[in-house]
Amino acid sequence: MDVAVSTTALHYLPAPVLASTYRALAALLRPGCALVNGDHFPPEESPCADLTAHVGRRRVERTGAPGHEDEDWESWWRAAAADPELTDLFEQREKTRPASGDGNQHLSVARHTELLHRAGFRHVTPVWQAGDSRVLVSLKG
Repeated sequence: MDVAVSTTALHYLPAPVLASTYRALAALLRPGCALVNGDHFPPEESPCADLTAHVGRRRVERTGAPGHEDEDWESWWRAAAADPELTDLFEQREKTRPASGDGNQHLSVARHTELLHRAGFRHVTPVWQAGDSRVLVSLKG
């Protein structure tokens, strides 16, 4: 396989499961090929968290799609849950959701990088960022 891509999914995995997932993906990828992960990565240091969140909100304000300027992640999910066509899917989602919290494991880019290196990815770098949303590219060694 030449590339594996994930968006806004891997942040739900606990570190041991994420490490196993990264190892499995590394086993599927040929040397020099890439894993691309677009996800939410919290800042490494908590004093930067407010600034990161502010930058992300301001970007949405500047570039928001018409009619969706005030829509954040939570309001998007509320609107989707209110759609009658999605009722069955949301019922299934609620059955498998973690009992507490939002399920986000809040692992930093540094922690993901550490797990990726252990899994066999030699080069790991963010190639895009807006607030805490980033695209992280990892090349298999």
